Amino acid sequence: MSMGHPNRLYNADFARDLTRWGVEGAAAFVPDEGYRELGAVSLPSPGSMISQPFSLGLGRAYMVEVAVKAAATAGSITLSIGNSSGVIFLWAVPVGTDWTLAAQRVGLPWGDYVLSLGHDDTAVYLDDVSVAWVAKTRLELATDVAERLGAVAVRAGFSTDGVEQNQEGAYSAAVDEGLRAVGAVDRAGRVDVRYLDEGLVTACLDQIELSMLKRLQRFWMTQTNYALGPRTEYVNQINASLLALTGAAVGGRSSTVGRNVKTRRLFHENKL
Repeated sequence: MSMGHPNRLYNADFARDLTRWGVEGAAAFVPDEGYRELGAVSLPSPGSMISQPFSLGLGRAYMVEVAVKAAATAGSITLSIGNSSGVIFLWAVPVGTDWTLAAQRVGLPWGDYVLSLGHDDTAVYLDDVSVAWVAKTRLELATDVAERLGAVAVRAGFSTDGVEQNQEGAYSAAVDEGLRAVGAVDRAGRVDVRYLDEGLVTACLDQIELSMLKRLQRFWMTQTNYALGPRTEYVNQINASLLALTGAAVGGRSSTVGRNVKTRRLFHENKL
């Protein structure tokens, strides 16, 4: 593990082998099968298990993650963390037939531990195991920005509901942009929330919000005003407001991010 790397586990991406991991049963390294298209670990049968000791110098809530994929049928694997007092965290990680990244926050005091991953009820592949302190998860970042945007995003159908690899739904690409903008990338240049410095969380949220505002502006610019009975809705007002927020020109005038945006009530024809 290199100096400053957020993951407390060594060789947890299984890029080449199982160095530093204890291996039991039929557990084995599998090349070209991983979550990040490198290596992975196969737990093909009962008794298959890998484990690794690790140490924490500071007690706080750590994020425990593992990427998992069933070899054939869905099921689960068992992840446990223990110390000299016994098992202190036990998690039946659900496994589907596509790669997914499962995560849970776990409060751990400082000290020495052992993390184990074992076959439960189905043959699985696993990859990218991590125990790291994370200021905010990707989903927490997406949820915070969704709350900032409120109804204008909901009406456009933008949701944080994840689908397969896009675990943050419509916000996934914007989260990538926000993390990259504040330098939260690993040594290979890949976006990684574990590298998000606590002091840059607000800047990251601002960048994600700006990215989503641009997406929303492109959505609303394609919408047209409409009338429903006596009620007329002018959606171009939404588009103009979003243009102002994203720093684009509004009505031929220049605009900057953060400028005050005026809002007007919808009104019935010929009535306030």
